[in-house]
Amino acid sequence: MPSESWSSNPTIPHKSLESLKETFKQRLDIILHKQLTIENIETFADEALSETVKLTDDILAEYRTNPNVYPNQIPLNNQVQEDDAFAILGLPNINEILQSITEVKDSIDSLKKYINIKTENEDTVITPPQADLGTKIEGGSGIFVEKKMFPRLLTLMYILEHDFDLLPTDIHITQGAVTPDMIRKTPYVRVEIPDLERVVYICDEEGNASYVFDTAKLIEQGLTLLEIDIDDKGGKNSLIASHYGIGIRIVQSPNWRTHVAENLREPIPEMQTGIKNKQKIPEKGKLSEFREKKEWLSFDEFQAEVRDAYPKKGDISRWYRKEKLKHANWPSRPDETYKDTGWIGWPELVGKENFLKKEFLSFEIFQDQVRLLYPGEGAVVDWYRKEQKNHKDDWPSTPDMFYKDTGWRSWSELAGKEKEKNKEFLSFNDFQTEVRSLYPGERNAARWYREEQKKHPSWASNPDKIYKDKGWKGFRDLIGKK
Repeated sequence: MPSESWSSNPTIPHKSLESLKETFKQRLDIILHKQLTIENIETFADEALSETVKLTDDILAEYRTNPNVYPNQIPLNNQVQEDDAFAILGLPNINEILQSITEVKDSIDSLKKYINIKTENEDTVITPPQADLGTKIEGGSGIFVEKKMFPRLLTLMYILEHDFDLLPTDIHITQGAVTPDMIRKTPYVRVEIPDLERVVYICDEEGNASYVFDTAKLIEQGLTLLEIDIDDKGGKNSLIASHYGIGIRIVQSPNWRTHVAENLREPIPEMQTGIKNKQKIPEKGKLSEFREKKEWLSFDEFQAEVRDAYPKKGDISRWYRKEKLKHANWPSRPDETYKDTGWIGWPELVGKENFLKKEFLSFEIFQDQVRLLYPGEGAVVDWYRKEQKNHKDDWPSTPDMFYKDTGWRSWSELAGKEKEKNKEFLSFNDFQTEVRSLYPGERNAARWYREEQKKHPSWASNPDKIYKDKGWKGFRDLIGKK
């Protein structure tokens, strides 16, 4: 009859190996599957690291004292003991767990630095206060209550890197201004995400909703980001209500991260159940934040999957950015991932290698046609992708590749927008005087300017850039509104 195992306290028997396996597995699962949120992002990795160290200490204590766990001879090396104990208990390798936690911590720290260094600042107030709500603090008790801050921008950047496999360099961050008479003391930030065709307006200060817009649908409505920038919350809400699926307003809640991720990944819903977006999202199977390093498909397997999924038409790289969201084993940057293992280019990836052999117009004739048809405003590449469908026999879908060695310089130069850089414009004072003399006094300044500018060759299409250091303070100041 086998002898019973006893702990140092003779009245308490040692726990069985199966019992310990279950206990420690549950504790580890709690650590690895805890979800990162706005509320815990700044302490998330440190807490996971601390909890993992405590778990390891408890496992080693059992390993060294419980005869149901420890081997006949306990190794002297501490690291060997840890590896052995985790293996006996059926747990993942401790070093790999600690490494994955450290990588998340380093990622969050790097994103903080990137935001601080790479955020561009502009003088215009992005999402200004609503005029009818007033902007000044008058009277009151004299007691100032400091607003709580939520690291929404940091969380958004983490979502994009962790959930969408996007590099910070793929994202453009622009921070607006705040003025002394505003109640809100923290600026709104515009976050442009070209790969997802989204722009997000976000503010870290308590009580400020976030907005996600579909940039393709903004372009369809003839709207520029500059116009969306200067719309107050009422304007943004009205735009969302009048153009279904163009955008969504998201308030702070425990589901904030889920709401944002879904509206980045999926089409923005055309029918929303209320502007406050309070609906509860059912939880799906949660993935661990501390994921194993991704193993990509071999290039041949990857190419076979891509060719099978490609619809045989449309811009390849643009299609790929959207389709990739459905395939966890497709890299965001296949040109880099497979750089030395088979990658040639996008046409070759989907089997359109004969595309480059097709006879299109000479670059000079092609450029003349493009410049003749380009309307003079808006993103050239977005306009071209739509217009090219009307000229499939003469215009290549990827002119930057086709004319790479025969005249291509840039999209701006293709459409003739480079000329504006060298164009002689009015001095800022003369420009402002002309604008103020013509402004009707009631319309949205930016939208009126976009229409009026077409009638005046001496007015810049991008006055915020042309007069950036020469007096420009924003459209309100331009037309004399304080």
